[in-house]
Amino acid sequence: MDERNKSIKELEARKKEALDSVLQLQQTLGTSLLPKAADGDSNPTVESWKASSKEIDECQAAIATAQSDIEKLKRLEGEIAAGEEEQQGRLGKIPDLYAGLGELVLNDDVFERFSAVYQGQLDELVSKIHSLEDKINEKNGNQANILTLIGQNAQGMVLKSFLKKNNANLTKLYREAGEKFVAEVPGFGEVNDSINDILDEIDWINKTNADSRVTVNSLRDERRDLLESYAAIGGPKKKIDACEKEIAGLQTKITAFCKDYGAEIEAKGIKASVLSADEKQILKNLEDCRSTIADYEKRIAKLQREIAIDEEKSKIRKMEESIADYKKQISAAKEAISNLEHQIQDSNTKIDTLTAENQQSE
Repeated sequence: MDERNKSIKELEARKKEALDSVLQLQQTLGTSLLPKAADGDSNPTVESWKASSKEIDECQAAIATAQSDIEKLKRLEGEIAAGEEEQQGRLGKIPDLYAGLGELVLNDDVFERFSAVYQGQLDELVSKIHSLEDKINEKNGNQANILTLIGQNAQGMVLKSFLKKNNANLTKLYREAGEKFVAEVPGFGEVNDSINDILDEIDWINKTNADSRVTVNSLRDERRDLLESYAAIGGPKKKIDACEKEIAGLQTKITAFCKDYGAEIEAKGIKASVLSADEKQILKNLEDCRSTIADYEKRIAKLQREIAIDEEKSKIRKMEESIADYKKQISAAKEAISNLEHQIQDSNTKIDTLTAENQQSE
């Protein structure tokens, strides 16, 4: 490979680096100057830069709003879940309160009339429970051999199962009586403190849960309205993704506008009074890069001309060699022609001689 071609390749690489530096410097200059030119400048590049910058600001504001709404949704979800959990926690106490109330009422002679409808079932359940408890205690107190104990344990498990079922039925009876008593309590006048405390707690739970439901429903409405505002795009997260994608595209445009404006300023010039020290240095660096590029181009052109001259000389040498070959061929052809001419002459002489002899013989 011709060393000059290698040198040209190296110079082309340096020239490309210098051109890249020019583009970067133009972009940096445009980035610095465009904000200053934004007011009152009707330059198309400036107008495009202003429009894209405004769109980026709007997208960033939309992202901030969406991020805030995501946090708001998280807060709303948490408050709704907490409100529902608190309601369920309070509601979970109601059955035990009804059962406790029913037990107090059914075992208080003051409410004998109210209890009458439950008394038969209550007496039957209490009797069964006491009987089962006595049988279990009796089984537990007996001393017997191992086989007898196994049988007694099996019976004990059955008895305990029956006892559990009857206790559950008794609790259910108390709970039903308590619920009915609460519905009818205004007709009973004054009640004792224990009953009144339970009634107050049930009333407090019902009122507190009612207030809580209003609050939770309001939170649900707020959450629904917030989600509906993003229904077209599929939620605040997708809104952020769309805005970030749009910003990326706008940033690409902004970069191009900055480079174009920097190139315009480099080509047309600008008053030094409006330039900062850094901007003046950028222009100086651009000038140096342009000078370096021109030097590379000059050196490349010189090497290319030298190579072209050598190529032409090589062509001349080849053509001269061809001419010399042709001349040799011409010389040889001339000699061959001369020989042939002599042979023709000899043949003509021989013909004349033979023709004369023929004439004489006649």
